[in-house]
Formats: sequence, C-alpha cells, structure tokens
Amino acid sequence: MSIAWQKAELSFGNKKILHQFSYTLPEKGVICFFGPSGCGKTTLLHTLNGLLKLQSGQILGLEQKKCAMVFQEDRLLPQLTAWQNIALVNEQETMLYLQKVGLAEFAQQKPTDFSGGMKRRLAIARAWAADSDLLLLDEPFTGLEESLASHIMAQIKLEVACKKPVILVTHDSQIAKKYSDFLVAVTGPPLQIAAQ
Repeated sequence: MSIAWQKAELSFGNKKILHQFSYTLPEKGVICFFGPSGCGKTTLLHTLNGLLKLQSGQILGLEQKKCAMVFQEDRLLPQLTAWQNIALVNEQETMLYLQKVGLAEFAQQKPTDFSGGMKRRLAIARAWAADSDLLLLDEPFTGLEESLASHIMAQIKLEVACKKPVILVTHDSQIAKKYSDFLVAVTGPPLQIAAQ
C-alpha cells in the first residue's frame, strides 16, 4: 500500500507548517521534495519518522513501516568508532556499508577525528545499512564533493530506490534535477506543492 498524507495539519504556535496537505508517495524511486529553506520540508519528513504528530488529517500506509533517516545534523555517536556506529543498526554487514561510502579504512576511528564530509558519509551509511521500508534523506550531501555524492546516490538508486521509496529533501536545484525520479517542487509555509 502506498504511503499518503491526507489533509495533514501541523502548526508551531500560530505558524502553520502543513495545511490540508495531501500527497501520495510512489511505491519506489527517489522522490525529491525541492523548495526553499524553511518551507516545511524537514517537518514533512518528521511526520513520517514519528518525531512529529499531525494535529489533524492522517498518514495512510505507514502501519508497521520502519524509517531510516539521514538528518541535516550528522547525529553520530562520537564515543563510538565508525564501525560501531554502523553496527548499531546492522552488525552483519558493517564493513560492506563502510566500503560503499569509502570509509572502510577508517572503521576503527571515531567521528570526532572525521572531516565534515566523512561524517556525512558515515551518517548516510548508517541509515542505508538499517533495515527499513523508507529511506529519508534530509539535505544529505552538505559538505560532500559532487563526485562522491554522485557515486553514493547512484548506488542508492540502484540498490534501494528500485525496491522502496527514498525521499530526498533539498533546496539545491542541481541535486533535485540530477537525482530525482519524481520531482515535487514545494513552497511555503504552509508547505504546498508548487504549480507546475
């Protein structure tokens, strides 16, 4: 069953972020929500991963579904090694996912020793390695060289997006055009799909 927002409503104080928002996600592929910073894209992702609850309306098709997410902040555990950060979600294939993002040789180092781009790659690897029905990517390529981002996203499209929805949020038009299978231009707040 497809996942769909139906007349979703969410406000922070007097500020409406979602107002009568409805959209049905394709069952697979990279769905990119593209729009300016602050329009409500991250909030939309957080209604999927359970961090935010709608005040009215509903999300259909999320029952028993598991989300993995790359947040705008890396949210790594600094006291653990790169290997241990991935092992938290997938102990059997930890090295495989470190290899996918080019960090295998740094498996025993801690994120505190990493550059910003390396931290992003580790955060992507951890979400990618998790057993999930939905992969949520919130501005995942901040600080990454374009060649690395392209390599990682090509693999995600090949291995993940062919089987389930990968939701990419960005304010970068080049990233939106390059990586999306379904491009959803949005404005806001409140978040709404822009006229095509």
